[in-house]
Order: sequence, then C-alpha cells, then structure tokens
Amino acid sequence: MAESETQVARKAVLVVLFVTSVERDGVTAIDQEYWVDAALEILGQLFGGATAFPRAKGVWRDDQKGGVLITDQPVVLHCYTTPVDISDSDRLSKLGSFGAVLALRC
Repeated sequence: MAESETQVARKAVLVVLFVTSVERDGVTAIDQEYWVDAALEILGQLFGGATAFPRAKGVWRDDQKGGVLITDQPVVLHCYTTPVDISDSDRLSKLGSFGAVLALRC
C-alpha cells in the first residue's frame, strides 16, 4: 500500500457520543444501558468498533430553560474511524438517524 493510501486508511477521526443519564428535566432517568448498547452496536456496524467509558460527572446549561444547569452522569463513547468512512454518505445518514432517535428519547 502506498504511503498516501496508508494515511487515508488509518483510523484518525474520533467520533464522540455522550449518552445522558437523565431527561432534559434533570430528574427523570433514561434507560442509559439500552442506549449505550444501541450506540455501541451502530458504531460497531458503521465504523468497526467503539468503546464506552464508565459514567462521568457532568453539567450542561439548558439555554431553552433560562440557563438552568442540568447535572448528569453521562456515558462517553469513543469511536475511531477513517476519513473515508466518516465521509461516506450512507454511513453518515445511518449515524444521523440514530442520533435523531437518541435525541428524542434522551
């Protein structure tokens, strides 16, 4: 494989996904294990694998609710992929569809 082909084939693009522990109200728990498993499956199918890190501790500001701070214990997923794979329109469409469903449920 030529040097330029080797560079393109390397998994040099990092996709990061956060799966929240609570809904937007900051109180109602979601089925985080289900969504982490679903995310691992889709990332594995589309890009060859992913890693879910244990619950983290976080906070985010909800500007749609007057700037209230929402505390959370998200699971963070990392998925390394290639520039070619992340640019593939079919893969991006499938990832986008999953993200839209996740956003509605979490």
